Amino acid sequence: MKTMILLSIAVAILVVTTGCKSEPSGPSGTLPQVRNLQVVESVTKGDTVVLAWDPLDVEVTSYNVFYAKTDPGDWKKVGSTTDTTYTHFITTAGCYLLQAQNGDDYSSAYSNQADTWAFVSGDSSVSLTTGAGNNGMSFRKVGKDSVVCTIGNAEASDFAQDIYIDVTGGSVYMYSGNAHPESHPGGKNTKLSFRGCQDPIAPEPGSTAWVDSLEAPYNDYVFIKLDDNFVELYVREQSDGTVEILFWEYQLIDHLRIFNLL
Repeated sequence: MKTMILLSIAVAILVVTTGCKSEPSGPSGTLPQVRNLQVVESVTKGDTVVLAWDPLDVEVTSYNVFYAKTDPGDWKKVGSTTDTTYTHFITTAGCYLLQAQNGDDYSSAYSNQADTWAFVSGDSSVSLTTGAGNNGMSFRKVGKDSVVCTIGNAEASDFAQDIYIDVTGGSVYMYSGNAHPESHPGGKNTKLSFRGCQDPIAPEPGSTAWVDSLEAPYNDYVFIKLDDNFVELYVREQSDGTVEILFWEYQLIDHLRIFNLL
């Protein structure tokens, strides 16, 4: 049996672990800083992000919500509320900040940052090669903030691939892990979808956009639907039967379908 190649990605791009490095420009005042801003992962899913934070013990006319798609942040005010929760419908992952307001007075500083960044594999590309024992790819979330990607032989019964590649009709195709269990027995029940030029948001579960196989693209994005999580690959097919994954993103929040704007 071919030896599996284990790619343990220990460091993602900076925004995944530290949030945005900038803050909005705007007024400051004497109100306390809002604390404990967080993404409520139990109810955040699809294209819907739910935020929550601790209330201030002073009078507040509104909590102002700021959002940035990139790092450094191009900050925009996306809403205000008198509650201590806010729901944001979005098509890309991003970073959030809050500032309390009472009339013409504001918080003296912005809140802590909360984000929905996907884990990014970094600068190292991954190659899948047909017939070489490294034609399958598997993802595993480790703890809350890290992901392991394993490359191995999808024709082996002890390798649980999420996707694999094979040649069909002279073209290289990407397949769901269990698309052909008779020849690739260890695979998982995943689905694939082209992204194309649309925003980095995967299709809804149950959409006809999810398929069991697709021809490997040249310089384009492919989504993968796992049991609870979504992955985005940037794919480049080679003429020699190799599919190169230039980088991949794994959305760490279960059931959330949005990815970073890269």
